[in-house]
Amino acid sequence: MTINQAHLEAKRQISFQSVVGQANGNGHTTTSANTSDRYVIYHQSSEKMEELSDELVNLVITSPPYYSKRNYGMPDQIGLESTIEAYLDSLGRVFAETKWVMKEDGALFVVIGDTYVDGSLQSIPHRLALRLMDLGYIQRNCIVWKKINPKPEGTCYLPHPPSQATAFRGAHATGLI
Repeated sequence: MTINQAHLEAKRQISFQSVVGQANGNGHTTTSANTSDRYVIYHQSSEKMEELSDELVNLVITSPPYYSKRNYGMPDQIGLESTIEAYLDSLGRVFAETKWVMKEDGALFVVIGDTYVDGSLQSIPHRLALRLMDLGYIQRNCIVWKKINPKPEGTCYLPHPPSQATAFRGAHATGLI
């Protein structure tokens, strides 16, 4: 099964469950996983993965909230920390939790954007890569996602990034940054 097929199947199951299941107010059912005989997709917070056993997960694909970009209206949400260091600490807690549920030969892909502060690019993807290596992940590659139609930046003196850094591969993981 390809990633695209898994994604389409997950969307189909979520759509079906929202029609026949108990919705929690935002259109999603209260179930914590979509399953088939070939995969399980968890769509919940990754801050605590106590229901998963050690070295269970083969692949993690995620795009955590970007720093200071969007308010989802949740208390203590990742992305609205007061400093970039606090943001990276929050991501570090999530990826430390992720590491123990991943198989030794598992893969982690993280898609994460950067941000400007006072006209200076903050290198968040690079900082996160260093944090992940400190957690024991091994970076195997950095995949660049070329954006065909990127969202323009809000200032005229900054270049518009046509791409987004992406990849990571680890002792328990691979990832997109």
